[in-house]
Amino acid sequence: TVTLVTNGTETVYKSVTAKTAANTLIVEEGVVIEDLKVEAGNVVINGGKVKLTEIAEGSKVTIKSGELTIASGVNISVLEYEGGDVIDEDGRAVLGGTTLYATIADAIAANATEITLIKDITGSGFTVESDLSINLNGHKFTHKYADNSTGNTGFYIKSGSLTIDGGEGGEITFESNSNVGEKDGKKYETPLFPFYVAGELTLKNVDVTIYDGNQYGIYAAATASTKIENSSIINNNTSNKTNLYVIRNYGNLDVEG
Repeated sequence: TVTLVTNGTETVYKSVTAKTAANTLIVEEGVVIEDLKVEAGNVVINGGKVKLTEIAEGSKVTIKSGELTIASGVNISVLEYEGGDVIDEDGRAVLGGTTLYATIADAIAANATEITLIKDITGSGFTVESDLSINLNGHKFTHKYADNSTGNTGFYIKSGSLTIDGGEGGEITFESNSNVGEKDGKKYETPLFPFYVAGELTLKNVDVTIYDGNQYGIYAAATASTKIENSSIINNNTSNKTNLYVIRNYGNLDVEG
């Protein structure tokens, strides 16, 4: 194992090529590596600041604290996240297990069961049919509703469970749904159900905000089990006051905090 430490406030390495066989390069606080190439072995970032420009297949990177920048075109076989900041120059925003993906939907399609956001992200909803855990990691998910004519659900928990933990300051925003769909030659506007729950939903430490064109912040069917813990749901819908609900619940509901 090779550990890089600083003997002052900061030590900068312009370029490092690591070939530590089955051992590990540890980058401590105060150490900056502007160009790290990993030919073999693993890397642990424990407070340092690293730009990764090359890495061998099968090598693992663990970030406990500090900052990791992943250069464009670099794919890490195994990325273990325990804390700190991850900046991906290709714009990937989601860690599904130990693999980076562009979107939550991509991670779900790859059968990821634990998802962590590494930056703020914008996207559409998804369907949950097994157990899924999402850690917003203090980031914001902004939901954009693209096409009313194909459905009216944001996050559809069809079966299984969805747990969303905001971490420190995590947010979900459902933007205005102003699209008009068309069916049988007739135009219509179908409100979005941000959360439609037939399985289990748990919201922890997350603030949810809903804007115009949406209704029923959470619509929970008779089969649903919903738990809200230390979270808020604000419905700012001003265009559809007839159906303005924060929660419409027909199943089991548990609210704490």
